[in-house]
Amino acid sequence: MTSFTRFTVTVAAGAFALAVAVSSAHAQRFDTRLQASTFKSKLVQAEDECPIGTTVVMGLGACAPANSDTASGAMFSTGSISVKSRFGPSQVLTILKSSGNSNDGVGNGLPHELGGRVVNTRLVLRITQQSAPAATFEDITLNCPPLTVSGSGNFVSKQTLTACGLVTALATDATLKEIVSASVVDNGTGKAIAVPGVRKKP
Repeated sequence: MTSFTRFTVTVAAGAFALAVAVSSAHAQRFDTRLQASTFKSKLVQAEDECPIGTTVVMGLGACAPANSDTASGAMFSTGSISVKSRFGPSQVLTILKSSGNSNDGVGNGLPHELGGRVVNTRLVLRITQQSAPAATFEDITLNCPPLTVSGSGNFVSKQTLTACGLVTALATDATLKEIVSASVVDNGTGKAIAVPGVRKKP
C-alpha cells in the first residue's frame, strides 16, 4: 500500500468516525413529543454511605448506620418532593412532616423534631435544549431559599426554579430537565436530611 493510499484510508476512516460521532450526538436529543410534566418522589431519611464495609451482613459488606456526613437529630415520618416542567409558584414543592414521629423510646424520632431547624431543597439538574444552539449544559446545583421549620415540625416549601437559582431561559417547559439528585438539607451544615427513596412501615 502506497503512502498516498494509506493517507486516503486514514482520512476516510477519520471522516467516518466523525460522521458517527455527529450522528450519535444528534441521536441523543429528545423527541419533541416526550411528555414528563412532573417529577415526584417520596423522601426517606438520608444515611451515610458505606464506602468500605466494616462487617458482613447476609453475605454483603456493611457498616453500622451513621449520620456523620448526613444530618442527625432530624427524623421525619413523611416526605415528598415534586418538580414541574411548567413554570409556576409551586414548580418545586417539598414537604417534610415530623409531627407524627413515633417517640416510642427506642431510637425513633421525637414529635416535632424538625421544629426550628432551617432547611432548604437542593437540586442537581442536567438541562438540554432543542432550540439552536442545541446544547446540554453542565450540571447545575440549585439551592432553594431556606425556610425555618415551624414549631409543628412540618415543612412545606413552594418555589420556582428561578427562585432556586436557575436562569429564566432554562426554567420553562421548553427544556428537558434531568433530576440528577434531589434532597432536603440542613441550611447551616449542608448535610442531607431527606433523599428520594422507598420504605414501607411495618
